Amino acid sequence: MKDFAHLTPEELDKMDKKVLILIIKSLQNQLNSISDQLNFLTEQIALINQRSFGRKTEQAQKLGDAHQMTIFEVFNEPEILSDNSPEPEITEIVVSSHTRKKKSKRGDNLDGLPVRIFEHELSKDELEEKFPGGYNELPVETYKRLAIIPQTFMVDKHHVHIYASKSNDGTIIRADRPADVFRNSLATSSLIAAIAVVKYANHLPLERQSKCYKENGAILEPNTLANWMIKASEDYFSLIYDELHNYLYDSRVVHADETPF
Repeated sequence: MKDFAHLTPEELDKMDKKVLILIIKSLQNQLNSISDQLNFLTEQIALINQRSFGRKTEQAQKLGDAHQMTIFEVFNEPEILSDNSPEPEITEIVVSSHTRKKKSKRGDNLDGLPVRIFEHELSKDELEEKFPGGYNELPVETYKRLAIIPQTFMVDKHHVHIYASKSNDGTIIRADRPADVFRNSLATSSLIAAIAVVKYANHLPLERQSKCYKENGAILEPNTLANWMIKASEDYFSLIYDELHNYLYDSRVVHADETPF
């Protein structure tokens, strides 16, 4: 059969109307099929280009957001975040009856932090040398600076006193001692809490925590930290879990946000 696309005008003129309609429909179907294939190939090319040259993950697509930085910005984070703005000044607000000092933003940021006081004085000999006729001390000049003490570990060494009767009747009494978080374990409640917060709130893996601890003089292997987390969940957090479970069972309706896949 001759290809419909190569029919001459003379051949078309001699054909019946019904045959022409069938030819047109056939050509339309071919055109639609070619159009679908073209769209499919265009999508495949776009997908290949995206995989080869585009952003790889959804997380990467957010690199332009205010809370995300590119890999180059990570290394230059101080330069990226700095806007060369001046530090806040302490200004005065004049009220009719008195003058009040307005707290600076710097002061607000330091509220609640422990304070160490350093006294900078001249020695008695220096004062006598500079003020032979005596001196009066004026109000001190005060300024603040923010310091940090790196993570510090302390060994709690417990001395349990033991007492025996002088009459040698075999009576021996030990002083009360606090209960251990885990029996025969180095772990304390403060240490377990710190590991859990850094792991589950600050999202720092146990292996990295272990490296940080070693840098500060405490040798705690990742598997030890993992064991502590599991045991803490079984011995203590499971009680909270059970109570929450019972609370949900008492509810008439429980809403769940489950992501299907």
